[in-house]
Amino acid sequence: MPLSSDSAPASAFQPNVSIREILRPFDGITGLFYIVKDHLSRVVAISPESVQRMGYRHENEVLGKLPGEYLPPELATHKYPLRDGDGKVVGVIAILQNLDIREKRYAHLGPVGDAADHIRTHLGEPLIVGEIARLAGYSERQLQRNFRRVFSQTIQQYIIASRINAAIHELTVGGAGISEIALKFGFSDQSAFSNCFKRFTGQPPHAYRVSVLAVG
Repeated sequence: MPLSSDSAPASAFQPNVSIREILRPFDGITGLFYIVKDHLSRVVAISPESVQRMGYRHENEVLGKLPGEYLPPELATHKYPLRDGDGKVVGVIAILQNLDIREKRYAHLGPVGDAADHIRTHLGEPLIVGEIARLAGYSERQLQRNFRRVFSQTIQQYIIASRINAAIHELTVGGAGISEIALKFGFSDQSAFSNCFKRFTGQPPHAYRVSVLAVG
């Protein structure tokens, strides 16, 4: 059916667009790959770059496969649950990236990028804005101003977001306990981590892990 209709009621609007077409704009992002799985953990969509990186020639060689049948170890994976209108988990989207690319993601941004990369590779350590600024060759005020201009958030906000994203990866691919993950990524204790995680994702860490792992 067409994407819009002036005569059709709003409730009848159901764009006939495939998951593959929705995700196609992400295909051009360097080093970023994705896999979408259904509730049985079978692959239902995958980017062309992912297919090639895994050593396959065509997406049909990966579609329908289960975890462990296609994913090489040198790719980092972040999994996020896909929910229906009632909040029920109906699938998973996995975002993958080469570890070597992830280590220096923002080098092209100069000193601000160096600061961001430093943060992302030292998430489990105390991150002092003044020290980060010194390493980047800026004053603290200069770095804060330029960081906000580039990333549209403060350095402190970027640190927290980076820690939560790293924790999401650990929750969905590893077996570490919640308290261990909290300490690994620089949170003072499990309670502080859980409260921060829930603000970002809408779920506490354990519930998030269960909802993702339940569908692979």
